[in-house]
Amino acid sequence: GAARFVPGAEDGPAGDRMAAIVANALTIGRAAGRVRSNCPGAVIGWSLGAEGAWTLAASDHIGVRAAVMYYPTVRRPQPYRNALPVLVLQGTVDNVTPEFELRSFLSARPADSANAEIVTFTGASHGFDVPSLEPARTMRFPPLIGQRVTFAYNAGAADSAASALEAFLRRERIIGGECTAD
Repeated sequence: GAARFVPGAEDGPAGDRMAAIVANALTIGRAAGRVRSNCPGAVIGWSLGAEGAWTLAASDHIGVRAAVMYYPTVRRPQPYRNALPVLVLQGTVDNVTPEFELRSFLSARPADSANAEIVTFTGASHGFDVPSLEPARTMRFPPLIGQRVTFAYNAGAADSAASALEAFLRRERIIGGECTAD
């Protein structure tokens, strides 16, 4: 895939490879004048894709101001220190990436880490913001050998998550500030 064209994206943990691709895209976008250096945004990752967001949040030199993750995996080695503010949007009945694993992971961070906020949605499963997951689907994950897990859309949780995301982006001055008007 595309990883072979991006330095640092072929080797190492999934999060490091994803972060290398995003960092490269930001560099190219800035060079082409499509990304304004004076208006850093946020990186957003879902599930396994959040591994890249965890990696990017550990550095304050990437050119983003914050990281947001929907029901993230937490395969990062301990200890983990985030340099950027993090918002995590998590369902309370997610049995793919359980809330207790996320809380355990974040509670082990060093004291000098940036803020990490978890917003939970009661009764929400993995994929709560994906309308195509209605009706809910239960399957073995990984296929055939894994435990039975549920993926399900939850309109109320999706709406609440969108509101929490917007509030976070405003609080971190990513939207609603001087960079929104050109």
